[in-house]
Amino acid sequence: MNQIFGQERQTKQNNNYNNGYPNNQQIKSNYYYGNNYSNNYSNYDYEEQSPKKRKIYNKDITKILMFFCILNIIYGLTLIGSGVWGIQLNKPKLADTPEVTLDKVGSRVTIHISTTYPVKYASYRWNGGAETEIPTVGLTEVTTAIKVIEGNNILNITVTDTYDNVYHYKRQYIRNSQDNVDPVISVQTEGSDIIITATDDQKIAYISYRWGEEEETIIRANDALDDTDGKVLTTTVPVRRGANTLTINAQDAEENMAKTVTYDIRASNKPTLELTYEDGNLVIYTKDDIGLKTLTIVLDGNTYSQDLSDNPLEFKAAIPLGAGRHEISITVTNINGYETSKSGTFDI
Repeated sequence: MNQIFGQERQTKQNNNYNNGYPNNQQIKSNYYYGNNYSNNYSNYDYEEQSPKKRKIYNKDITKILMFFCILNIIYGLTLIGSGVWGIQLNKPKLADTPEVTLDKVGSRVTIHISTTYPVKYASYRWNGGAETEIPTVGLTEVTTAIKVIEGNNILNITVTDTYDNVYHYKRQYIRNSQDNVDPVISVQTEGSDIIITATDDQKIAYISYRWGEEEETIIRANDALDDTDGKVLTTTVPVRRGANTLTINAQDAEENMAKTVTYDIRASNKPTLELTYEDGNLVIYTKDDIGLKTLTIVLDGNTYSQDLSDNPLEFKAAIPLGAGRHEISITVTNINGYETSKSGTFDI
């Protein structure tokens, strides 16, 4: 009987399932679809998904893996680039160490900078003051002269070479004078001489001159006989024959230097002049070592002048003369202003 009741209960239970009551599989399915449908993929039963849904899920996984692969590649390239840049930063710079010399004459300091390649930048400043740039564009040799300021001071020089290396130089200078006025030089010619005059508001210490690259000649104030109250100093220099360069300077008692004056001079002796009478003509022949400039003739009160624009070294002219007494004066000048004259009265 128990067996009959047991069979009846089992049959009834099976009938209930078949009539709509959920079995275990349906309960499991309802649990996943009902409770975890909203983005709950961690509890998702992949084996029980349809082939279509499994395909979509595989695509998502592939995209994620590709994204991380690309990210790793970019990160690796970044590390490689950083390594190369680090090597470049650690590479030592080339250097073109400038040679800097300072030469003080009077109240001025001459700064000379020398390098193998053009200097990129250079400047100077006194103590902690503002920098003054020294023009260096495209130059390997740079020279500039500056005036020493009053007091006890430090001259600072900065030079940057072509490889951006920076070099610093410094030197101490002491100057007690407050006078900053420089002497002024003037030059005149008189015949075959050059007259050099230096003037200043203070006493002149000396005048110096130099022919070409020869040793400098110094004329001091106490050596000059024409020294006027010490503020004017004059000296006479004979002109040298041929082409020469004359460099002139002066300094006052407070060590202020005049601006250097340079002249290119082509000097000679005075022109030569010869007069002859040939076949009814007065023949004039003149000659010079560096070039003739003008010829002036005054004959019986009439003046004839000619500019020799091509500056010949020799010139010849013939002037017809009739019988009688004649008065004549002839002057010839070379390109340096030196002249030769002849005059007189003669009968033909």
